[in-house]
Amino acid sequence: MPEKFQFFDGKRFTRDGKTGYYLCATADEGKRKRMHVYVWEYFNGPVPKGYHIHHMDGDKSNNNIKNLQLLLATEHEQLHGSMLTDEQRDRARKKYRKSIYQSEGVAQ
Repeated sequence: MPEKFQFFDGKRFTRDGKTGYYLCATADEGKRKRMHVYVWEYFNGPVPKGYHIHHMDGDKSNNNIKNLQLLLATEHEQLHGSMLTDEQRDRARKKYRKSIYQSEGVAQ
C-alpha cells in the first residue's frame, strides 16, 4: 500500500484515500493541488489550458518527473478510457447520464 505522505519541495502531500492522488494545500486560491501537477509545474512551468499531466506507469504514487507526461486532455481521457473494463465503462456512462439529467433538471 502506498505511503500516506510524500514530500517534495519542502511541502507535505497527503494521499487521498478516495482518489489515490497526493494533495497539498497551496497558497494559490486555497485549493489543494495534486502532487503530480505540482512536480510538473516545478520543472516545466504551468500546465497549459486543455492539457493534463499523466502518470506514464499508471502509479499515482510515482510522482517522479521522469514518470510524468504532458498530454492533451482529450488524449489523456481516451488513453484512460481505453483501459476501462466493460463494467467500468457502463458505470461511467450511467454516472454521466445522471449528471446530465441533474444539470438539466430532468427527472430520471
